[in-house]
Amino acid sequence: MEAYQALERRRSTRWFLDRPVAIEDLKKIAELGLRSPSWVNSQPYHAHIVTGSTLAKIKEEFLAASQAGKASQPELAATPRKDWSQDAQEHMAHWQAGVKTTLGDMEPLQEAAIHLYNAPAVVYLTLPKGYSPWSLYDLGGFGMGMIIAATERGIASLPAYRFVVYPDIIRKYVTIPEDEVLILGIGLGYRDPSAVVNRITAPRKPLTELLDYKE
Repeated sequence: MEAYQALERRRSTRWFLDRPVAIEDLKKIAELGLRSPSWVNSQPYHAHIVTGSTLAKIKEEFLAASQAGKASQPELAATPRKDWSQDAQEHMAHWQAGVKTTLGDMEPLQEAAIHLYNAPAVVYLTLPKGYSPWSLYDLGGFGMGMIIAATERGIASLPAYRFVVYPDIIRKYVTIPEDEVLILGIGLGYRDPSAVVNRITAPRKPLTELLDYKE
């Protein structure tokens, strides 16, 4: 598969099959992600791949915490929607309206989220405390590199805030040094074609709205 084909075929998968991903595939995906650009080759990020019984314990505690109404406590704070640009807010509102049209309401998506989308593998990405803002670009590039590498191997993905809302639970089971900040989780696995939440689409802006060209 060519890179452009992987970009065209990539879709956010919000429910995965009960099918494990081979550790060899996970390691290769991370290795290919390292081909992404990095500021002065600083490579500040770290990846923690979690599967099997460890991930099962995290999912169990996440579910219990969600059902108990535990507040989200991400280490990278989420920006309230009202503080995003007007353009971004309009796109978010349009996407949410589309989800409601597709699913009837938000409940199926919320249910998938509290079960961590049934992902058989999660890659937790961290940065060192005191990281440069430029390192967020590096981490994003590393993550996208992994997503494209996964797509090429027939493995679906989902980068999601929900994976990191309870860092205390994650740190209970994953050896993440205290001097690392938990930034993002990426779910990896095989897409369930029958899952209603996988019908959700996210239309992108036309190029004319976001590109200026000057010769």
